[in-house]
Amino acid sequence: MNKKGTVEGINQKDKGYGILVDGQWYNGKGQCGVEKDQEVDFDYTVNGNWKNIDVFKVIESPKEKEITEAKPVTVDNRTDDIHYQVCLKIAGDIISRNYNKDVKGAEKLVAEVVVDLAKEIHKLAW
Repeated sequence: MNKKGTVEGINQKDKGYGILVDGQWYNGKGQCGVEKDQEVDFDYTVNGNWKNIDVFKVIESPKEKEITEAKPVTVDNRTDDIHYQVCLKIAGDIISRNYNKDVKGAEKLVAEVVVDLAKEIHKLAW
């Protein structure tokens, strides 16, 4: 048999667990791999009064719901400039650790690399 629904409760024991879905308890062996409020889909067999889980799948977790339902963040120009300045600082710090002042023309090359690295950091971070 198959069941699909939201986990309403969990009861973890030493050798197994129980999950409550749609007001009914279903039992499994080992550690419970779900959290309350997760959407699950599982196959189970009935053995007397017991409903034993055979194959188990988590469809969606509450954390995934929060991520998919998150609203996009708007950034004004001032905030974006501040973010870019932070990225320039980080890039400058990274490059300056490997900077060799004795190489002719290194200053220009370093400046270009810092700007390129700052742009990449900015894309990744914001």
